[in-house]
Amino acid sequence: MLKKIFVIGGAILILLFVWFTFQSVKNALTTNTKSESSFFGADFFFPFPSDIMQSISFQDTNRVAQVSLEELGEFSPAQGLVEIEENTAHISVSDVNDEYIIIRALETNVQPVNISNWSLQSMVSDEWIGLPQGAPLYILGEVNEVQDIYLAPGERAIISTSQSPVGVSFRVNRCSGFLNDTQDFDPPIRTACINPQEILLPTAQNIKDYGASCVSFVERIGSCTYVTSDLKEILDVSQACKDFIKPLLTYNYCINTHAGDADFYEKNEWRIFLNEDKALWRENYEIVRLLDEKHRTVDVITY
Repeated sequence: MLKKIFVIGGAILILLFVWFTFQSVKNALTTNTKSESSFFGADFFFPFPSDIMQSISFQDTNRVAQVSLEELGEFSPAQGLVEIEENTAHISVSDVNDEYIIIRALETNVQPVNISNWSLQSMVSDEWIGLPQGAPLYILGEVNEVQDIYLAPGERAIISTSQSPVGVSFRVNRCSGFLNDTQDFDPPIRTACINPQEILLPTAQNIKDYGASCVSFVERIGSCTYVTSDLKEILDVSQACKDFIKPLLTYNYCINTHAGDADFYEKNEWRIFLNEDKALWRENYEIVRLLDEKHRTVDVITY
């Protein structure tokens, strides 16, 4: 009887040993298959350190132009402080007036970053162009003094390939929407400007001096809109009304009135113009690199 128990127990142990061995082999094969698949399915940049990869704007899509870290050369100390936005919809276009790249300083930065001596380069066509200086406070009708452009933490720069509609690169302020009323910007500039109703309150004296139609007019006119003869509603107001409101609903009056406001630079945005007559970047299979003043890589985007 005891011998029979030993035989049965031994058989059970053998079966358990065979089962565990089978499971171990199966798991090992599965792991190897996954590892092998992961390795051969990895993109061109595998297996570079993840901390470097996460701070560069490579797009994780198939069938785009590819570049290795070795080809990017030396990295800038500003790498990880300023990034190219990954939306390529307005990079891969053929019209120079629609082509722009957006770069942004990270909100976690502790100080502004000077980008005026930086440049952009196509690593496919070898097109290279430097970023210009700009006017911190653009004044209409004057020769504006330009300075180095500093991106404060969280601030962005829209870098348009085309000519500047106002002749210079500039920092967007709350009055810049007036510029958009008379010039074409892509993307459009949308800011608060000045509330027309604030310049003509519906007081008894104002109604006597300028007429009820004048008060009604400023209540209907849009913000950041110049008062010109092209406006249909202008026909219904008095000459005294026109003479009063026209100088007040202007870009220069707006900046003179609001330049000291805490929210004057509400957009946290620069408009930079490369002043080119033709598009710089390829419509597809392109690699655009942002370089610092010593031509070291700050960021790169591929599509």
